[in-house]
Amino acid sequence: MSRATLFRHLVKKRDWTSVDTFIVHFAEAARQLAERVGDSSLADVEVSRRSFDRWMAGELERMPHRKTRRILEYLFDEPAARLFRGMEVDGPCPSPGPEDERRERAPSSYDVGLSVRSASVDPGLVPHWSGMLHVLAASHNVFGSRQIHGVVSRELGVIRDHRLRADGGVRTGLVSVEARWAEFASWTAEGLGNGKDAAHWLGYSLDLAREGGDGPIEAYVLMRQAQRAAERRDARAVHDLADAAWAAAGASHRDRALCAVRLAQGHALTGDSRLCSKAIRMAHQLVAQADELSDDDTATIGRHCVPAYVQAHEAYCRLLLGHPRQASRLLVETLASWPPGHPQDEHIARAWLALAYAAQGRIAEAALEGAAALGPTTSSDSARVLRSLTALDRQMAVVAGSPEEVAQFRSAFTLTAQRIRS
Repeated sequence: MSRATLFRHLVKKRDWTSVDTFIVHFAEAARQLAERVGDSSLADVEVSRRSFDRWMAGELERMPHRKTRRILEYLFDEPAARLFRGMEVDGPCPSPGPEDERRERAPSSYDVGLSVRSASVDPGLVPHWSGMLHVLAASHNVFGSRQIHGVVSRELGVIRDHRLRADGGVRTGLVSVEARWAEFASWTAEGLGNGKDAAHWLGYSLDLAREGGDGPIEAYVLMRQAQRAAERRDARAVHDLADAAWAAAGASHRDRALCAVRLAQGHALTGDSRLCSKAIRMAHQLVAQADELSDDDTATIGRHCVPAYVQAHEAYCRLLLGHPRQASRLLVETLASWPPGHPQDEHIARAWLALAYAAQGRIAEAALEGAAALGPTTSSDSARVLRSLTALDRQMAVVAGSPEEVAQFRSAFTLTAQRIRS
């Protein structure tokens, strides 16, 4: 059972009950205090989710570390012993009373630090970071996650710092900017095979999108979560998340098409070919409308959702439904005229073609396509391709009288795995 503490009371009053929200404010307070007292080590102090949960529940047996206490005292303008009822230092803290209410209405040092510095946040940073994200996304298509992820992660810290110091319309704009950068950080983490970071940044992006009322990025993040659920074959989660994404999606045809593709994958996982085909048709129609209308407005996030992308996913759905011959026919057709500028999706499609060939017993062709998907022209963003081909590698390992193509594929697979781990 949770114990009431002044810490819990103040966190709830400030609406910081989300651990991600609290961690952001704690990190900013740590940075402010480090600058004020000239102790840079304070800026490196972090709070884990487990610690936050224990503080909120009042379950600690002793006070937090000394540096953590200093930051908490700066953040709330309260002695640490008062924040945690029943702790060892200075005994229990009293319940909030009239004096506490008066103190709560007065701004803390942390609050003053934010308000004084908010005037220094340039409104021009909103379009600046939006434009920079487009540049990085284009670079990512060419160079992959390994060259981009570190840049994105570091810049997110700068964006967060400015968002916390801003107010009014500038803060609202930066909330949306940070949400979009966080989604991109999730994608680059996914490319490096770091699923834990990918999930974290998606959740962080979703919180920001909802805080800022940014419907398009909220829908896109839900669609991405549905995509991750599809990759782990969780059909129920795919349906729930794809439905939520469709409901939240704005007017962008391409973003709605991506939601329809996820719905199709969910139906394919449950073996419902009729509803799968219906969702795919919807996706094709939406992309065709986008092309006809030149639907390239700034609200569109999924610009990669072009006809080839939808057809490749249609083929993958056919593969999931147990029709590898149909899948391979569609993939050969779309890969023959794959549009420039989307190399990573092309490699994924080629991996699916390898799986479709293997399902038909066309082992040499499967090995050739698998090796091509993992070859030297593939970007360093190969974790998703590798996951797609893990089952193929296992199958190739037990092929009797393996042709030379199998050895070439397995060598490429091993080298890619080593590169991702390094």
